[in-house]
Amino acid sequence: MSYLDFSKDLEKNTLKPVYLFYGSEQYLMDHAIDSLRKDKVNEAYADFNWTVFDGASCEMSEIIGNAETLPFFDEIKVVLVKNAPFFGATKNRLTQETEDELTKYLKAPSDTSVLIFMSGSKPDKRKKLFKAVKGSGAVIEFGKLDDRTFPKWMQKAIIESGKTIDPGTLHMLSEQTGYLEYGSEKTLLDVKNMLQKVIGYCGERMKVEASDIETMIDKPLEKSVFDMVDALGNKRVQTAFKIGHKLFEEGEPPIKIMAMITRHFRLLYKTKLYMNEGYTPSTLGKKLKLPAFVVKKNAAQIRTFSLTQLKEMLDACVETEFKVKTGQYEGRLAVEMLMVKLSRAV
Repeated sequence: MSYLDFSKDLEKNTLKPVYLFYGSEQYLMDHAIDSLRKDKVNEAYADFNWTVFDGASCEMSEIIGNAETLPFFDEIKVVLVKNAPFFGATKNRLTQETEDELTKYLKAPSDTSVLIFMSGSKPDKRKKLFKAVKGSGAVIEFGKLDDRTFPKWMQKAIIESGKTIDPGTLHMLSEQTGYLEYGSEKTLLDVKNMLQKVIGYCGERMKVEASDIETMIDKPLEKSVFDMVDALGNKRVQTAFKIGHKLFEEGEPPIKIMAMITRHFRLLYKTKLYMNEGYTPSTLGKKLKLPAFVVKKNAAQIRTFSLTQLKEMLDACVETEFKVKTGQYEGRLAVEMLMVKLSRAV
């Protein structure tokens, strides 16, 4: 289940008696907890009905005892256990006796308490504790948003700040944040900070423009590589080299730039190959494990290349990368030499 399922439980007043929260998006997790407190806890009695434990150090008897205690002048009480290490694959600090005690409670939890365990690591689904939570409550993953949900999340944040943004500019913003990039470690907290910079730059202006984004947010490496290849495909070789030089000036490691160029041409080659076999951009997303919008962009880009050209360019990338890794070429020089080879293959 996703964070949206918890939002629905909260909205419909159908909260489960126990939850396990986990995932990489701490921002979403914290937002869910804040919403729960705002909607369900009377601040006048929060000292009695809102309890937070550190799962790495507290006694399990305290957690269970608190969850079993009736709420004070309210319908429910919330017991929050942060840093809960009990559900992961690695050995936790619980004795067998304590684990059995917790499992017993989870199988028949109090209906006047909402007990929430928060864990950053992925749970081990084979564990009795995990199965007990899932049986009586819900396991919610707060993972990265997908390419459909992420733009909506940004749009909502922008509207809540009092600004507006059109669909085209929102799409550009989605790409520019780098959140959906392959292997990206950016979180929603990082994106929130980017949005605040852009919104602040707008000042009194109501609408967020493309120029605001270009000024305040640097292009991610993947987007720059796409633009570089796009320039090559349209025979704007000078533009392609300018993009490459700008990446060096921004401090991007040459080996990383080269790896991204190789990856991009490998994806373009696969896209061309599969589309020649009858696949469509809408069916290629799952096969290539890429967001739909990335597949569509790549599908548009391959129109300027033949399959033979893409194979030659991919071979040049693989060869150059091998020579750098084996010490035959120096990094920046290798990328520049590769750019020359790629421009000749167009």
